[in-house]
Amino acid sequence: MARCPECSFILVEKYRRYKCSVCKKFFNKKEIDSREFREFSEKQRKEERRIAKNEAHREWSKFNKTKLQQYRRKYAKTKKYKELTEKYKNERKLTHYSADYRERHKEEIRGHLLNGFREYHRKNRDSIMARKKAYYALNRIKILDRMKVYYLNKKNKAILLNSENKGFEACSPEIPNKEPTFALSEVLNK
Repeated sequence: MARCPECSFILVEKYRRYKCSVCKKFFNKKEIDSREFREFSEKQRKEERRIAKNEAHREWSKFNKTKLQQYRRKYAKTKKYKELTEKYKNERKLTHYSADYRERHKEEIRGHLLNGFREYHRKNRDSIMARKKAYYALNRIKILDRMKVYYLNKKNKAILLNSENKGFEACSPEIPNKEPTFALSEVLNK
């Protein structure tokens, strides 16, 4: 479907030309059709390239799997291959062991980290406080705005939780029953 080159609205065919119903301009039918065809063929070529690339990747991975299997069959009994696999297995065991250790001694590790942080803070208290003051001086307005929003949200939550809206329920008798609009239109037409 042809589209207007200026406003991208669908063009209507009028006497060997296209007309845009939004911007009211006429366009040469041949130029628009050739441009549309070029864009369409370019998209098709890109899609075909993508499909061909995926196909080639699939073929290559299949080829690599067979080569790897052949390599394993051929060299699995050699000494170097066995050493490498043992080394890999030992590395995996070590990482697994360290994860287990961390899991079992979680509290100890946490205590060491906290003590280290406290010590660092004690030693560098002046520089940390200077950085905090500088940050506050630069971003004072933003920080105050955030605090106002936080305070108002907290206040609104408290009001909503403590309020009682029983007088304004949907089925309250205070709200009068109204006639539906189609019934009113019938009454007015008579």
